[in-house]
Amino acid sequence: MNRSEIYRHSKIHYIFKFLELLKDMVASELQHRTKQFIRLGILPKALSRYSTIMTQQYSGHVTIWPAPTLTDLIHILDHPNTKSLTRGGILGARGAYYSNLF
Repeated sequence: MNRSEIYRHSKIHYIFKFLELLKDMVASELQHRTKQFIRLGILPKALSRYSTIMTQQYSGHVTIWPAPTLTDLIHILDHPNTKSLTRGGILGARGAYYSNLF
């Protein structure tokens, strides 16, 4: 058995799964109650926009790009070239790998 298989069958794994389920249930209940209160006129409608953003499930790939410089902002609408893509890839990867060290 490798490390991930041992973890998958450990008590701590089941505890984390239970806590994740509990968190999802609480978030779902809060979103439901918020919608009810908005429909009843107890809360303002603008709050519904924020509640959906806070409870939205995010998934997919993450694009890592370095902090833009003034030159990047000036050329933001230009077509990307090899130099700009390489710069972004190298600095973005560097930021992803080294951000865990600090």
